[in-house]
Amino acid sequence: MRVNRRAFIKGAAVAGAVGFAATPASLHAEGMMNNWLCVVVDTVDQLNSDLRSASDTVIVKDEARGGIFIYDENKATVNDGGLIFNGWVRQFYGALNVSWFGAKGDGITDDTEAIQKPIDLLRDQV
Repeated sequence: MRVNRRAFIKGAAVAGAVGFAATPASLHAEGMMNNWLCVVVDTVDQLNSDLRSASDTVIVKDEARGGIFIYDENKATVNDGGLIFNGWVRQFYGALNVSWFGAKGDGITDDTEAIQKPIDLLRDQV
């Protein structure tokens, strides 16, 4: 049975886990792994329009800023530093996480800008 990519990702996210079959090492290139469902990358810095030719869904593995992203060509020039990166729109349900915007929470780094950014985004939407 072939499953629609978006339906699978949405269902997996609701279940709280996303799992993929192992991919042979020969398919790994430059920190990316293609499979029949999506592309997997290491960081949000790798989200660019070149990935669009491989898939419309990307999983970013970065522990703090990672997540599931779906490409929206109408937002190709938008980069807000947390929710949209060059047209790749974060898929989430619930509260915004300031770590998506770069907050470290380590008591050393000044996280003021990373905390203010999602507040401003929400204010602009109201």
